[in-house]
Amino acid sequence: MKNISRLYPAFLFVIGWFAYRHLFSISFLADDFELMRNSLLWIDPGAGFFRPLPKLIMVALHGLFGARPFPFHLLSLLIHYANALLAYFILARLAKNRLAALAASSLFIVHYLSSEAVFWISSLNALLVTLFILLAIHSFLDYLATARTAFRTRSLLWLALGLLSNENAVVLPLLLLILHGCNARPGNRQGLFRQFRDLAGHFIVLAVYALIKLPSLAVNVGEGTLSLGLHLIRNLRFMLLSLFTFNPFNDLPFVFLDMQLMNVFLKTPMRTLSPEFTWGRFYVPLLLGTAIIVLSLAILLRGQTKLRFSLIAVTVSILPVIALSSIHLPYGGYYRHPLRLFYFPASLFMIFIGLALGWAMARLKKGGKSARYSPLLAILFFSLLFAETAKTGARSADWLQASAVARSILGQFKTVMDAHPQARRAVVFNLPDNFNGAYIFKNGFAAAVALHFPDAGAKIDVLRSPPDAAGAKSARDGATIFLDCSAGNVKVLAK
Repeated sequence: MKNISRLYPAFLFVIGWFAYRHLFSISFLADDFELMRNSLLWIDPGAGFFRPLPKLIMVALHGLFGARPFPFHLLSLLIHYANALLAYFILARLAKNRLAALAASSLFIVHYLSSEAVFWISSLNALLVTLFILLAIHSFLDYLATARTAFRTRSLLWLALGLLSNENAVVLPLLLLILHGCNARPGNRQGLFRQFRDLAGHFIVLAVYALIKLPSLAVNVGEGTLSLGLHLIRNLRFMLLSLFTFNPFNDLPFVFLDMQLMNVFLKTPMRTLSPEFTWGRFYVPLLLGTAIIVLSLAILLRGQTKLRFSLIAVTVSILPVIALSSIHLPYGGYYRHPLRLFYFPASLFMIFIGLALGWAMARLKKGGKSARYSPLLAILFFSLLFAETAKTGARSADWLQASAVARSILGQFKTVMDAHPQARRAVVFNLPDNFNGAYIFKNGFAAAVALHFPDAGAKIDVLRSPPDAAGAKSARDGATIFLDCSAGNVKVLAK
């Protein structure tokens, strides 16, 4: 068995490569163009997101390789593989079952919920913060096993790098506190004071980070946000349904319930949706969500210690997503969360799944039932693995189509501008924002033109809607050209 377990990392790499085999055909999209520019975006702690490390990495890669997506995607895939490996090694230590660790880490590397963070280059921050958090957890496990201060110091370094990558790292001290309690031996549990003392440096680093972020938080707090309790329910429910169903957006009953709650909490009530009351789109997700909640409560109340602690850790990992929803993303309607926000929580959830699987396998072995149920577990595992790989592969088609639209519009834009050399200003409107949720340009069209056509001299303005009559009239001077990009076709607005 030990000789076979040496092949597990190779197995992870192979299935990960297969799931993302189309990754290198995806172009730069949306925020990618802005992040490769030498600007202060993500560097200034008072101007919104403070994520200097991924920003510097993207600028450096652009300086080394130019406007070629391949090295960016290769880095993303390698970090994703490293995260799956870390999840495997952490699980192997916690569950003491390498087969259960392989099953959970395999699901993580191919899972649909991880896909957006890998497909979209700008999600490098989500991959990096997960890498540093998992490294910190692994180092802290070494500290708990050996009591060597060097391992605790190493976890402190990973925390600092994680905070420089993404806001999700703020929960790391809490996760390590949970891990401390989980690792304590029965009858010899460390006191809470000792646990906080071991993590004092982590909380100090976190306090310094909070002081740095205060200007940004003050700017971004807006009106019309919902209560934190509602956010917790909505975000946790979204992630769980995404993990357990073939269609993560098949949550119509919860959309309906969310709308009712929003009518209560929002200052300006929103209109009620009229959901289709069918089994496939209403009752099945509702029953599934209820079963998940009941099972979670049962584990919290009477489950094994490690299972309880790991489930609490998953819930804690959702807190940054709640903060983003509450502060950075004011509600204008029912907001379907980007999957990249759940990349890190998904990694912890797979650790929970691995612990549960390891516990179940131990119980079966103890009861002498392994031979009877092991084939069923194997069938279930490979069915889930195949289904998630298929979902991720199908999702890659949307990102490939978004890339094709982006390339087409940029090519047509260049052709139009070459045909109008007198134009000094281009007003672009009706730009496609996404294709089935896969981003295209968002706010990055001007940066995309500057990246691909650095010699283009025209100033570019992007409008969300067609210009009014007065604006269109200004095109008569010949120095301004209006471009309609509806349906991905660039057309010059008639003068």
